[in-house]
Amino acid sequence: MRHNSTGISEQVKRNIEAITEAIIMKMLQKRKLQPVNEVEEKIKDKFDLDSKSAKQYVNTTLDKLKNQKRLEYFPQGQYPMIVPKREMIIHPEHENKNEMQHKDFFKLEEPVFAPANLYPVPLDSERIVFTVADSEIVAKQSVENVEFDNRYLLTSDIVEMNVYETERGTFFVGHQVIDSHADDTKIVIEQLSQEVENPELAFGVLDTFNTVLDHRIEKEIEEILDVEFTVLEDEVELN
Repeated sequence: MRHNSTGISEQVKRNIEAITEAIIMKMLQKRKLQPVNEVEEKIKDKFDLDSKSAKQYVNTTLDKLKNQKRLEYFPQGQYPMIVPKREMIIHPEHENKNEMQHKDFFKLEEPVFAPANLYPVPLDSERIVFTVADSEIVAKQSVENVEFDNRYLLTSDIVEMNVYETERGTFFVGHQVIDSHADDTKIVIEQLSQEVENPELAFGVLDTFNTVLDHRIEKEIEEILDVEFTVLEDEVELN
């Protein structure tokens, strides 16, 4: 039975909003561009909403998370392709700032969202590489290194992997950890992959890592929807 927002109690609305946020946050763990319409379809199908109501719930939640700087939202439209810094250095004759930054445009057909500070524009080839000093890179020498695990602690339950560039111009996949032995709270980068010669190879490794996680994340999303939908189904107030 399909219904719109006029037939749902305020408590149910808050619950749907919370579930929408949980789904979006799970999708952000994939560390790639995510289609907005995928969230809308999940909400619409599970809660039997009309398309307009589902879109409203999703847009409200995306705006909230964007304001909290937890994600980037890219609406449908034209976007510039950015010239990488290394290309700008190779061609110093470019004097016009806009010419250095932009070389072409592409059209985004559907709105997407992504983790904050990872995509300057909605294109995988333009993902940001983070620079890190060699002195701030740590690596586990063996899988069962208890001493390492006790010293370098996760910053959160969610491991957010990124591509990093070393001072030597090599690239690797890593994530932030806390050095508990430092006098003050110190964030360093744990190296999770071998170093490679260019960012494209490193992003290939990152995407391989995330493909393994994708299946787990999708199962967790379905579990969220299945449990909450059973509860909400009895709370719906029809006109």
